[in-house]
Amino acid sequence: MTVIYSTVSRARPGRRRDAVAAAAVGKKLVEREGAKDCRLSAAATAGENSGTFVFTMQFDSNEDYGGFADKTAGDQELAALAERLDHEDSPVMIEANSLGAEIPLDRPVKAGRGSAIQAYLSRPLPGRFEGALDLARQAFDFVEANGAVNARLFTLITAGSMTDAFEPSVGSETPTCPTPLDKPSCRP
Repeated sequence: MTVIYSTVSRARPGRRRDAVAAAAVGKKLVEREGAKDCRLSAAATAGENSGTFVFTMQFDSNEDYGGFADKTAGDQELAALAERLDHEDSPVMIEANSLGAEIPLDRPVKAGRGSAIQAYLSRPLPGRFEGALDLARQAFDFVEANGAVNARLFTLITAGSMTDAFEPSVGSETPTCPTPLDKPSCRP
């Protein structure tokens, strides 16, 4: 079960390049402690979150994430970076941190990373958890058949008011991979 740790931040005015540089430093530090597939994404169309950055790290299991947390607790370089990013002159303002766990859907996932990610937040209706999983399977099969890759479903487990929300994510080579909502004529 994949675990994802995400940090949402907003670059301070005129500091976008500095924000990206800080993420590159952070990537090196967390990867040496066991984080995988670290990436910095920009939220292009995300309502009030448009313009934010999302730095994500992946772990193969809860145990791997726990080991990472133990290792980083004593990492002085990582602590110094965190302190720098918390200062008033930091290039970013950190808005949120969250932890999510993949919900297995018992379907083959089309391998690939994609240079763009589409991610959504939703909540299943009460009593409709299994129906929401079935809908995710159908949607993921559809988008992967139309060029998307790595369609997976996560649930947020430590995310403040968004705890227990679903986060489906889909990779593609363009930010406009087809989804049933993008092209009404292609709805399954």
